[in-house]
Formats: sequence, structure tokens, C-alpha cells
Amino acid sequence: MRILYYSPHPHLYLEAPTGYGRHMREMINAWESQGHEVSKVIGGQKPKTSNKSQAASGRKSRLKKLIPSLIWESLKDFQLLKHDVRMAAGLKAAIADFQPDLVYERMAYLQTSGVNVAREMGVKHILEMNAPYPEERVAFSGKSVFLAKARKAEKKVWKATHGISVVSSALKSYILEKYPKASEKVAVIPNAISPTSFDQNGDDMRQKLGLNDELVIGFLGSIFPYHGVDTLIQAFSSFRDRTDLRLLIVGDGETLGAMKELCSALDITDKVIFTGAVPHANVGSYIRTMDICCMSRSNWYGSPVKIFEYGLFEKAVLAPDVIPVRDVMSETDGILVDDSIQSTIKGLQRLVESEELRKWVASNWHQKVLANYTWDKAATKTLSLCE
Repeated sequence: MRILYYSPHPHLYLEAPTGYGRHMREMINAWESQGHEVSKVIGGQKPKTSNKSQAASGRKSRLKKLIPSLIWESLKDFQLLKHDVRMAAGLKAAIADFQPDLVYERMAYLQTSGVNVAREMGVKHILEMNAPYPEERVAFSGKSVFLAKARKAEKKVWKATHGISVVSSALKSYILEKYPKASEKVAVIPNAISPTSFDQNGDDMRQKLGLNDELVIGFLGSIFPYHGVDTLIQAFSSFRDRTDLRLLIVGDGETLGAMKELCSALDITDKVIFTGAVPHANVGSYIRTMDICCMSRSNWYGSPVKIFEYGLFEKAVLAPDVIPVRDVMSETDGILVDDSIQSTIKGLQRLVESEELRKWVASNWHQKVLANYTWDKAATKTLSLCE
């Protein structure tokens, strides 16, 4: 099959080291390994880090402070509409040149060019949906005068596409509540892992991190408020009298400084290791160092990639008790907690005190991930939407 992978989002780029970047690359790699031919039309480019681009970003930030939020966000949306027109022209040219059997689109807020062009040119179209985009847009940035238009665009795309791949049953419910007729063309396909994505045999980082025989509780990922690193730190502080425990925080993000200050305020700085950003090639080595892998918080709709990566390395997992996690994990595979500090403490207590429990849930989750949640299986299931 000839697949044209289309991502109209103006800021998402294929090389990104984040979860969305891995999702994009792994789906494409899986199709190619299955013998499909894939061409790509990607709307975003890797950000420039020159002094000129940094100065432009600074001017933009200062200007934003002077303009009311509604106007600023509406101007951004107006630019998105213009961007969608430009992307449509590029997609038409790509379809004419590549002659695909399928346009596979990673859906983006306020963008309808993918399904419009595919329909105009008589090509099958499948939509990948990772978030409730209008709601996410408001939560992250605020309201815009184009919000009603975005909601209409969302429904229009659902109606016109041949199939919809969503990462959680929560997102499926979101769609069906607004457009019940989509029930037969929506498939829940969670995020996944590739067993060859990481070096499975490398040494762990214990010696480099100054660890001996301590039990290591860890988090790996972007340090933003919605990942609950603050909850994990506060829960860990309840174990401050234990000399055999350490907390390892691997990653960078906007709240890294605040998290270090929180550790200082809780008087646990000497028990917590912050690595900052690490190369993707070293991610496996850090996960191997952990005995208990945590993600304390997640949103109601997204499928967290990191819990599958934890499972690949056969680690005991503490995960948020939300629908997307419940879609794939049960109490036999991990410890599920709500986003409160007390619930996280209780979950950690169970895992810290029982090596048998750690090994049991880790083994169960590892087997389930390898059996059901690989990118190869996700890619195959996605193409079944064409049938």
C-alpha cells in the first residue's frame, strides 16, 4: 500500500524527541517494515535556535503581554486558517506526485485540509485523533472567536473521513457524544512501544549517579504540571527517614526549577536526583536504574507512552487511575492511584514494602505490552480501518 502521512500542525515536527514525535516516527517505521511505501507531508519544522529566532521570540512574548488574550488567541487562529490553505496546496501536489492509496492524517486543531483534499482527489482518508482539540486549545491557551468554527470543523472531519483512530476509549466517547453516527468507524488504538527502540543490554546508570543498593523510585519525561511530578515528590517526602530509598527525576521542562525548590522546602534534596534533559539513546539506561517507575498524573483523554516504555523494561509501574490507563492496565499489571498525594503514598508504600508485588506486576505488564501494545500491531490495526 502507498500511504501518505499527513500532519498539518504548524509546530509538530517529525524529529521531535517527545511523545508525539515518537508516535509519528514509529507508525511510519512500522508501515515501512511491513512493506508499505510511505511519503510524508509535515507542517512543522524543527525550531531554530539562532540569536535571531530567539530575539523574535522575545519580541513576540512582549507583544503578547500588551494585547488582550481573546484578540491574541484569535489572531493565532486566523494564522492557522491561512496555514491550512497553504497545507492544502502542498497536499494536492503530494497526492498528484505520489498517487497514494491512503492519506493518513494526524488531526490538528482548526485544520480541515487533509480530509477536504483527499475527498476532492478521490483518495481514502483515515484520521488519527490524540486529543479533544478545541477543549485542549482552551485549556492550554484560552478562548478564541474561532472556537465555534473549530468545533464545526472537528465534526465535519469526523463525518468525511473513512476511519478514525483514537488513543483511548475516553476520546471515542467524546466523539460519539457529539456525532453518534461515527460509532462504526472509530477504533481505539492506544500508544505503544517498539521492542527495538531502546538498547536492552546496556549498563544501568547506578555508578554514574552515585547509587549503591538503594531502591530507586523514578520518573522519566517532560516536567510539566500535568505529569504530577510535584505529587510524586511530596509523596516521596513521606519516606524521608528511609535511608534505602532514592528518587530519580529524568527529564527537563518548565517546572524543573520549581520541583528543585520543592525538594529543598521538604528537606529531601539529598535524596532526589535530577538529571535534566538526557539523550534519547540513554533513556533505556535510566529506566533500567529504576525499581519503581511512576507517572502520578495524566489527562482524561491521552494515552501515556511512558507507561509502555516502563513495561518494556519489566519495571513495576505506578500509574494514574484514568480511563486511558484503565484501557490497557489493570490492578494485576500495576498500581493505579488518583492524583492525590495520599493515594500516591499508599501506592508507593505497597511497592516499596513488597519485592514480590513489584516483580509480579512488572512481569504481568511486560508480557501484556509485548503481546498487545507494539507499534507494529498498532499500525496493522489502523490500516484495518480502510476495510
